[in-house]
Amino acid sequence: MEIESEWAVRGTVKPIETPRDRRAYDPVVLWCRASRVPEPNLEYRFHEIRKWRFDYAFLSEKLALEIEGGSFLVGRHTRGAGFREDLVKYAEAALLGWTVLRATPEQVANGTAFGWLTRWFQGRVHGGSSR
Repeated sequence: MEIESEWAVRGTVKPIETPRDRRAYDPVVLWCRASRVPEPNLEYRFHEIRKWRFDYAFLSEKLALEIEGGSFLVGRHTRGAGFREDLVKYAEAALLGWTVLRATPEQVANGTAFGWLTRWFQGRVHGGSSR
């Protein structure tokens, strides 16, 4: 006997995934697990007033990874107002002591972003500064 999902029985749409749900298949989280580095917080709110969030935040390191989508599609991050707001966000993050690595989805997919994270964490393990 097959059990129907709760969503089908109620005739409703499944809610949008929470960051916790993403952990099972998120490429950055999976890379962190495989590389034995701390897992990041997803969608971490780093600024109380503006309510800005980082895509990935390594809290103990004050390191953030931001994935900048739409860079070739004239997306939010490359249009005038969106780009200007991103500059404000990243400047405020720097003033709060954060290092922000920015990557495109392609740089995650091809491993470039993971190379940067590897260098950051290797520098920390061996006592060097990654800044």
